[in-house]
Amino acid sequence: MINEVQRGVASVEIAGAILHSLRSSQVPMSLQALAALSGMSTSHLHHYLVSLVRVGLVRRDLGHYVLGSFTPELCLVAADNLGLQHASAGCFRQLSAATEARSFFAVSSTQGALIVRWEQGSRPLTVHARLGTVMPILTSSAGLVWLSSDPEGSASMFDSELWRIDPALRQGVREARLLDSAHVRKRGHGCFSRLHDGQCQRVVVSGDQSEFKICWNTDRFWTSR
Repeated sequence: MINEVQRGVASVEIAGAILHSLRSSQVPMSLQALAALSGMSTSHLHHYLVSLVRVGLVRRDLGHYVLGSFTPELCLVAADNLGLQHASAGCFRQLSAATEARSFFAVSSTQGALIVRWEQGSRPLTVHARLGTVMPILTSSAGLVWLSSDPEGSASMFDSELWRIDPALRQGVREARLLDSAHVRKRGHGCFSRLHDGQCQRVVVSGDQSEFKICWNTDRFWTSR
């Protein structure tokens, strides 16, 4: 029996293609650039963008377009279905207990490192981060871990954040952050664990610098098989 192709809604598929184009771009896109990438006329594209902005899937930023604030929420719901996110719960409790610090588990999202699980440590921490928080590449330890471990995969987020700062400072900030990430890669990570599916994910442990015991390449804290 030949399976019949199911009929869909063309406008939804077009909107999805627009979102894919924004996701693939390394910088916020002008209407003209997005139209060229999507293969649409600017007038036709603009009608879709108006609706996508209204529902929060796209945001207009200084005349350019980026993915909107609703996209991390969708990522969070999707991440909740990841088996790894739930399987890591026991390990995170052990990690926070051993370090006395708050630990975060983040996955890749359209706007940065999206926190999908965290465990509270015994020491106070002033960093405001909770489930669903997106940590920036430029100004957070989670972002630095992301950039260090996957510079190619985080390039679009990195460039998007750089685009928002003063152009006169952009190159200096870029070079400084890349230097920091190179230092992290050179020193390695505090501990390494092969997860159940063989994939590598990022874990960040945060604490006050005066009390947090920083150590590289050690098995002092915990391991998981």
